[in-house]
Amino acid sequence: MYTSNGEGRFEVLVDDVLRETVTLPTTHTSADPVDWRQWHHWNKLVDDRPIDLLAGLHTLRIRFLAGNTNLDYIEFRPR
Repeated sequence: MYTSNGEGRFEVLVDDVLRETVTLPTTHTSADPVDWRQWHHWNKLVDDRPIDLLAGLHTLRIRFLAGNTNLDYIEFRPR
């Protein structure tokens, strides 16, 4: 789940290695005249990009590249 006042984009790094770049479509609504309410238009992006990991501990980092974006959560599931 996310909200993005403009197209958002972030990278997913695992153990400091770039694994994916994700683009988030804007949730901006021109019909809403109140600026602060733009952060209340949430969207869910369902994207099944597999990231293979070896067993053990890993460091996950999200690096934002563009957009005024808030993330509610990111879900990871085993295959």
